[in-house]
Amino acid sequence: MQIRKTELRRLTGPLWVLVTIMAMVMALSGFSYWSTTNAANELDMKRTSRAIHMAIESQVLQVKALAEDNAKWDDAALALYRDQPDADFGWGTWGAVSDTENVYDTLFVTNGHGETLMGYQDGDKSSTDFRRNYGDSLDTLIRQVDRGAESAGGIVRVGTIAKVVAVSEVAPVASELEQVVNGRSPVYIVLSRTISAKMLSRISDGLVLDGLVMTSQPSVASVILRDPKQRIVTRLGWPPSNPGHAAFWKASPIIGLVLLLGVFALGLLLAYCYRFFEELRSSALIDSLSNLPNRRALENEIGNAIRQGDHMALAFLDLDGFKAVNDNYGHGVGDDLIKKCSAAALEFGHECNMVARLGGDEFAILAVGRDADDRLARFAESFISRLSKPFHLGERTILIGASIGLASRSKGADDVAELMRRADIAMYASKHSGKMRITGFDLAIDQRQAESHRIDQQMRRALDRGEFEVHYQPQVGASTNTVQTLEALVRWTGTNNMEIGPDRFIPIAEETGLIDRIGLFVLDRACRDALAWPDIQLAVNISAAQLRNPDFPGNLWAIIERTGFPPERLELEITETYVVLDPIVATRVMTEIQRLGIRIALDDFGTGYASIGFLRQFNFDTLKIDKSLVMDAVTSEGARAMIQASIVVARSLGMSVVAEGVENEAQDMLMRVAGCDQLQGWLYSKAVTADAVLPLIHAIKNPVSGDIGLAMQNHA
Repeated sequence: MQIRKTELRRLTGPLWVLVTIMAMVMALSGFSYWSTTNAANELDMKRTSRAIHMAIESQVLQVKALAEDNAKWDDAALALYRDQPDADFGWGTWGAVSDTENVYDTLFVTNGHGETLMGYQDGDKSSTDFRRNYGDSLDTLIRQVDRGAESAGGIVRVGTIAKVVAVSEVAPVASELEQVVNGRSPVYIVLSRTISAKMLSRISDGLVLDGLVMTSQPSVASVILRDPKQRIVTRLGWPPSNPGHAAFWKASPIIGLVLLLGVFALGLLLAYCYRFFEELRSSALIDSLSNLPNRRALENEIGNAIRQGDHMALAFLDLDGFKAVNDNYGHGVGDDLIKKCSAAALEFGHECNMVARLGGDEFAILAVGRDADDRLARFAESFISRLSKPFHLGERTILIGASIGLASRSKGADDVAELMRRADIAMYASKHSGKMRITGFDLAIDQRQAESHRIDQQMRRALDRGEFEVHYQPQVGASTNTVQTLEALVRWTGTNNMEIGPDRFIPIAEETGLIDRIGLFVLDRACRDALAWPDIQLAVNISAAQLRNPDFPGNLWAIIERTGFPPERLELEITETYVVLDPIVATRVMTEIQRLGIRIALDDFGTGYASIGFLRQFNFDTLKIDKSLVMDAVTSEGARAMIQASIVVARSLGMSVVAEGVENEAQDMLMRVAGCDQLQGWLYSKAVTADAVLPLIHAIKNPVSGDIGLAMQNHA
């Protein structure tokens, strides 16, 4: 049948309209897609630039901290603030390690007159005029230190080399050495680390970035490094990955096919666009570091299972000790460890429906179906068993633990938020009960959580109202039968005149962060009270949470200065658990405290962590034998042997020994024969208020009868 022109026009008119609409849609779609790829490229470029700046700033912070550690040092002040600086000290302390690239490759000492006093570079002594070579950029950093900064750092050009430089003024820590500095021109330690190809390679590896190099050519894929005077030192460039463009060119054949095939091509384009936006939506549900589903994906999966009426079980998993890995080895190692743990979780969670990373060192595992609880329990046991073996990250061997909480869908847990809350509470219950544990949620845990919250609120009000008190328990000299030390113990009587034990409120205070306020209150009150007992030592318990606070040494010294209490009369008691779990940080903190003249006692020795070899590793002043070991010693030959061996080791290391929990004459006699220096326990006295201390001291010094134990018990 022949089609007339009018009919043809009636057909071609809508067709041209359709073609025009299609062309406009394709053009708009193409423009939109191209803009999206450009935006993706730009976002990738900005994120990379920001990450590189942060990596360089991390290098500056490391060198600043190193400069400050070497400058704020009594030995350095004594060696450098003299007419002729001690060159042997400088070489032995700094010169010999100046060839360690990860530490520093150049260190020199200069004074306020611009003179270079000594210098070391690449493991050798150097007579180079470093002060002149480093120029006015170094002068700017020194002025920052002169204006009060502990240290100052930045990027400096030295000849044709870009360096990370930090400077800190040498000063003694001990107040009695201040006269060494008075009247002398200030002396500064300057450290530098070359921005080398190896450093850039390490940064590239940490950022998962290929080809980071120094370049003189400005480009979009480069960042500028400036010196302290805001002059350009160098540029760091990298080959842009342009993920958006790569995606665009990959799709271009499909777009061409759509243009040629009309309506069919339009359908392909719509399918592709749908697929593209599905990928975008999926990327918002994936954790970029581990490539596991994220919290939002987990919530969606739980919501879908709830809507379908399925039974499910959920586990929350938190890595134990991950913060210490980040602090000691850096975030790059921490990220590698997260990837290793993610792979392990996927391996052991193959029976489950989803393994997700919630952020930081927290993971979640979801199982759906009637046997969900059994599958999740098998995963938890397998994963805990895997973590009993170390991970190998390059040359490092890292052992890490996990705390796991389990919750199932049941009555009262019919929504996403409640199921996740229960798993979270169970996980924290595992962490607080000793870690490397698996805990299932029950209402008792929820009630304990609510009770902990109530006690926390009561403690905050009690601190404001002054309801906390400090009592003192004596430590009696084994040879003198006189009070030699008083241990400060915090006590809290609530609003109903009911005493709440420290074993109940201290763990809650540590969990909520309130332990810092309580601990400083005890220290301050005890130092003030003990001024009235001039011949007696004062012992104060310090929790692990307080010692992890970087401000603790400063706060401690502020209390010493404010109260006027002699630091040599103060002894801080720390538990072996803190030292074992974080030995590197513990050693640093203990050394800083002992530099103040304060003694350190290892409390609760014999509760399971420490050994005799452990005592040789750390520089304790006093060893306190735990009351459980004292109690067992009466009937156990093994306990007696352990006590005797511990005392022998303590003696050889110059430590005094205190026996805790002495409650009867048999224990008293046994601990005296074993060679303990001091004895503490209810046999002599319970903890008493500050007003009762002097009468107690008199009663113990002058017992009513020849039986000192009986006289002390009568007073108690």
